[in-house]
Amino acid sequence: MLRVDVEGIGATVNELKKFEPQLFAQMRKEIITEPGVASVLSSIESKVPKVSPLFGMLHNGRTRYVIPKIRTYIRPSAKLGRGGTERSLIGFEAISPDNAAGFEILDLVGSGPDANSNNAKGMLKKLQGKASRYVWKGYEAKKEGVSAAVLAIIKRYTTKTNVKLKVM
Repeated sequence: MLRVDVEGIGATVNELKKFEPQLFAQMRKEIITEPGVASVLSSIESKVPKVSPLFGMLHNGRTRYVIPKIRTYIRPSAKLGRGGTERSLIGFEAISPDNAAGFEILDLVGSGPDANSNNAKGMLKKLQGKASRYVWKGYEAKKEGVSAAVLAIIKRYTTKTNVKLKVM
């Protein structure tokens, strides 16, 4: 799962929700339909292999490889998380259908505490790149444009709210 972080988003979103819930709903919809967000989704989808790169995941068990659904989501709020850090407003994730864990294993192999196990080392030899080799690479290629577009949308709705409240 990836997130687009914007400093100060928590307070902005919470105030927008409180004073103008209709504008907040419009803003969420506009962010989801923003062309840059769609380009990130297609970039991630282009990185995901259509067939498992490892022979051992061609079965019907829980660890089978299934092409994941790539989606973006908008959190209902951007409240402060643990440790006082702000949560992101928008994120991208790849979800395998039917609780199949093969894609998640391939995408993140080499990132956890078992990265030095024999199984992980064997998989890493057959796979390219570091952990999150599919989702992260797809996002990295497009992140600057998406961050700028989402920030512009948020600023536009903040200005609309300020005008309605006669703050400016």
